[in-house]
Amino acid sequence: MLGRVKLLALSLVVASAHAAECVPVATWVSPDAPGRTLTAGRVLYDAAQKRVVLLGEQHDSAEHHRWQLHTLGALHALRQDLVLGLEMFPRRVQDALDRWTAGELSEREFLAAAEWRTVWNMDPALYLPLFHYARMHRIPMVALDVERGEREKAAPQVAAPSEGYLKMLKAVFERHPAKDFERFVEAQVRHDRVMAQSIAQAAAASPGALVVGIVGRGHAVHGYGVPHQLRDLGVREVAVLLPWDRGADCAELAPGYADAVFGVAAPREPPPPRLGITLDGARIGAVEPGSIAEAADLRPGDVLLEIAGRPVRAGADVREAIERQAPGTWLPIRLRRGDEVLERVAKFPPLAALPARRYELSVHIDPARRALDGRAALFPPPGPGVRLEGAFPVLWREAKAGALALGWRATPAQVALLEGWYPRVPGELAAYTVTLEVAGGASGLVPGTLLEERREGGRYRARFAFPHPVESLALMTGPWRIDERRHRGASGRSIRLRTYFHPEVAGLAARYLDAAARHLDDFERRIGEYPYDEFSVASSPAAAGYGLPGIAYLGVDVLKLPFIPATSLGHEVLHNWWGNGVYVDYEQGNWAEALTTFMADYAFREREGAAAAREMRLAWLRDVSAVPPGADAPLAAFRARSHAASQITGYRKGAMLFLMLRDALGEQAFTAGVRAFWREQRFRAAAWSDLRRAFEAASGERLEGFFEQWLQRAGAPALRLAQAELLASGKVRVTLTQDDPPYELRVPLALDGDIRVVRLSEAKASFELETATPPRAVTLDPEWRVLRRLAPEEAAPIVRAAMVAASPALAVLSPQLQSPAQGLAERLFDQPVSKDGPATLVVGLHADVDAWLARHGLARPPEASGGTAQAWMADRPGAPLALASVRDAAALAELARLLPHYGAQSYLVLDGARALARGVWPSRPQSVSLRP
Repeated sequence: MLGRVKLLALSLVVASAHAAECVPVATWVSPDAPGRTLTAGRVLYDAAQKRVVLLGEQHDSAEHHRWQLHTLGALHALRQDLVLGLEMFPRRVQDALDRWTAGELSEREFLAAAEWRTVWNMDPALYLPLFHYARMHRIPMVALDVERGEREKAAPQVAAPSEGYLKMLKAVFERHPAKDFERFVEAQVRHDRVMAQSIAQAAAASPGALVVGIVGRGHAVHGYGVPHQLRDLGVREVAVLLPWDRGADCAELAPGYADAVFGVAAPREPPPPRLGITLDGARIGAVEPGSIAEAADLRPGDVLLEIAGRPVRAGADVREAIERQAPGTWLPIRLRRGDEVLERVAKFPPLAALPARRYELSVHIDPARRALDGRAALFPPPGPGVRLEGAFPVLWREAKAGALALGWRATPAQVALLEGWYPRVPGELAAYTVTLEVAGGASGLVPGTLLEERREGGRYRARFAFPHPVESLALMTGPWRIDERRHRGASGRSIRLRTYFHPEVAGLAARYLDAAARHLDDFERRIGEYPYDEFSVASSPAAAGYGLPGIAYLGVDVLKLPFIPATSLGHEVLHNWWGNGVYVDYEQGNWAEALTTFMADYAFREREGAAAAREMRLAWLRDVSAVPPGADAPLAAFRARSHAASQITGYRKGAMLFLMLRDALGEQAFTAGVRAFWREQRFRAAAWSDLRRAFEAASGERLEGFFEQWLQRAGAPALRLAQAELLASGKVRVTLTQDDPPYELRVPLALDGDIRVVRLSEAKASFELETATPPRAVTLDPEWRVLRRLAPEEAAPIVRAAMVAASPALAVLSPQLQSPAQGLAERLFDQPVSKDGPATLVVGLHADVDAWLARHGLARPPEASGGTAQAWMADRPGAPLALASVRDAAALAELARLLPHYGAQSYLVLDGARALARGVWPSRPQSVSLRP
């Protein structure tokens, strides 16, 4: 588990953030009266009274599109009759928009029919939430534009641009490779006019509707572009609402800028790659000075023949190749210049390192007094209005804090993991130098390179440096014995390995140092060089398992378990690549737990053998199938594990995504994508989209549809082998079904031992398969390699099904067990116990449980016998049913403590605290016999 624990969260504000912001985040402001905030109700009510509302955007800003979606929803609440106009589409694809909102097209079919890659060619994930909202509520979508070459014919007459608009366009023109300002202005004004005509026509066609236009911010600001042309067309009731990025120049917020602006905290994202050319088909029209294209000797008039080895037929081919290009890589281009065919290489530079602040911290800890004192220096000093978080009341050159009440264990020498103990600027990365002094015979540890260390006068003193930009810095202390070893890693670098262990586990140091060395070598060979100079395993007094930069922080009792060095330790070691080496852009979803589960936990099982890996895949699918439909969330919404259902989504479902991706791309391309992702994103915050681009570049495949369906859709498909039959021709016809709307699936089918893979993209489809000899049976996905909800005969009931039940109910058969039974329910269930519906968990003494089973026509399974307590899942269709049979209250208390850790089992038998037996009822893949 990636450590993100907040034991201490004290906020400091050195100055009012709003004082330096003309538009505070999450606030509506009137540009006509800077500093005057508006209520959301007032802004939206006023806008809803108009005939037209324009919502501006920066096309590549995800935050702007989120704001548009929420604003659209609010307007819809006020005006049920809406029309949604979209700059992105030319009128010729209007039929695709109509069919989409009518529910006739799948997402992929819609994007293809609307020619998205040709007409707009931006990441469709930016716009799909808007499109889905329109379809969900049957809001008509209207294409506002026409093809560039048709705008003069479509809009022969335009309203002359204002002086203000000309001045604004001039500023844009100076950064543009075009050479004719008048043509540039004419093109912009005709573009405005075409969209205004489309909006006016939509308003006329639906007199009672509010037309909401989604347009580029530049077409709406100050009423210059589309609003100006609408007024000329007689549409005067127009409202302009715009997003305002935190940090934007407040001088631009002049009267008339918009009716209202809304402050958004747009995350800093690296600019998309740009070649620096304009195109007319495949011919280069202009080359930007100082661009990558100029450096590659591309010239106006050149005709592009191939890019990245693929033929160029239109500008969309070039845009797609550039979008896939990773920073720091070279793009081969083949072109024709006059009568010559030439080869050129466009060299895309690596992204500049994110700017990092630098801290110098001095910390003094006395566990006996439970006191922490320190000094903090931050370079460069923050500007006015910067908000700080942390434990120190900061005076910038020196800061002191008194005794802390939070974060300390009851035993003074055992200080738990601390975060939030130093002043930091939220949202910024920083490098650190930390001098740590600990009294009372304890030692201390923070992530980083150990520069010096000594112990004198009963005090431990160490100095650490963390040179990379990092999100946060953890601190921990303990009465540890320190063991050390130098290890030359697979990359050839010397790595300092250490254990910081409590006395009761100090004898395990050599075992953990050996295991850490093995894991580091493994991941260096598979991914790339380990990012730090050191790796340490530290013991915690609490039950813990955290992966911190260069540190695995594990509970004392956890360290004693014999399997931890080979399994869980490797998981935490890998987090030094995924999560602490490449950071997670949590706003876009947490990919790190899924990739770590796949590349550590699952990889270890693959090395055990095919049977062990197959059992893990089946266990994942059992867990996914245990979650009730509608109770889970899309994988893109996973941020951190909070309960069993979220763990299933973020870990199991996410790991299955990477398994299917590897199956689809092949081992070589998958490994190349992983290595490229590591090389390009080290010490940066990365998102699922960055992973997708890395795998696309490595494989040459377009993976938008694959990632979209598995990230954005909740649940999983219910895949069924509906029919299989031998044909007179000797072929086998297989019919498969799945939920509607369908997924695009690669489905393995076994014809006896012969595995075939078919592609299923419909709710129902049949496939005719050639066979050398007639098979005896057809089996669906016999190796459990497709993420799906298992059929009843495939999914043996497991304890997890009770844990994630949507409305769990408790039945206590023995009155003396009422209190411990409630305790078991609270520990076991994700959701509060319900008083309605059939029992999810039945608890009682052995005799009472046996009597209950007899009354309900059920039998105790033979496995659920012996010991002091038994728990098992009954096979009840439609709803999970768990039973707990115990000798006495003490046995139930032990069961309550241990059962939540056995969620993947169908039954568990305890003798006190010792597990006598556990297991899973048999599961069988779907199969159809072809012979009597």
